[in-house]
Formats: sequence, structure tokens, C-alpha cells
Amino acid sequence: MADKPQVINVFGCGSEPGEPELCPLDQLSLVWGIVQSIEVDVDSLPGGAEGYFIYLEKAAKKFIESGHQRRVTVHSVHRDSINLGKKTRSVFLGISGSDAYLNILLEDLRAAEGVLVLLSDLVDSMLCRRELHIEDGVALRPYDDETWEVIHFE
Repeated sequence: MADKPQVINVFGCGSEPGEPELCPLDQLSLVWGIVQSIEVDVDSLPGGAEGYFIYLEKAAKKFIESGHQRRVTVHSVHRDSINLGKKTRSVFLGISGSDAYLNILLEDLRAAEGVLVLLSDLVDSMLCRRELHIEDGVALRPYDDETWEVIHFE
């Protein structure tokens, strides 16, 4: 009986055809630091508190398609804020690795109708949740605590 074919991605990680392309966290080179953040009022987002994922992936696609080669890791922390001129439930998206990705994401969020957003506080990415990573022209999102899933853009 022949072995089932596997899809091997750029990180050397394999998956069965039709299954998510997964990669162990230890195969990735995440970017860390005290970094600039973008603050977004989650209640102003289409899709509510998790609605920012659409913008993270849209910015990742633009970043990759424009030929940027830097590694980028997006981190987040949720907390109440008054930075947007009123009390908000905000997500602070810390961008490690590339100002170009930060600018693409900020531009997309500012262009979205009704979304309250601003360039905000510095955040320590070591204290944040990991949301997205770009490496070698591939975008990934967390699948579980130790595994990341390759994002395929349409």
C-alpha cells in the first residue's frame, strides 16, 4: 500500500491533502519586543470583538503581495481604554518586525467606515497573545498553543 501524499510547506511541515497546513511553533521565528500598537475599539468593528482578524489577514495579503520580505508577528492585548475620546473595550495590536505592515493595517482600519482606531501605546509583546505571523512570504495564524496554520488567501 502506498503512503498517502503529503503537502510540504515552506517550513518543511507536512499535512494531508485537504487538511489544514500546520506548522509547529518551534519551526517559526516569531518577532518580539516593546512595539508600537494600533488601538481599535472592538465594539466599532464589523464582527465585534474578533472582527479585527479580517483586517490582520487583509493587511498580510497586501504586505506579502507587495514583495516585503521582513518577518512580522502581530500580538494583541484587550483592555478598557479612554484613548479614543470615550470609554472603549479596545484591542491593542502590537506589530513586531515591520513598520510597513503596521502602516498597511492602520490604513485599512482607518478606511473602514465607523471603526474607531488610532496609533497608540507601546506594548510588550511578551505579555500579549500572538495573533498572526508572516515569514518567508507565508502568513500563519495560531491553530492551538503549539501549532500554527498557514493562511491561504483567495
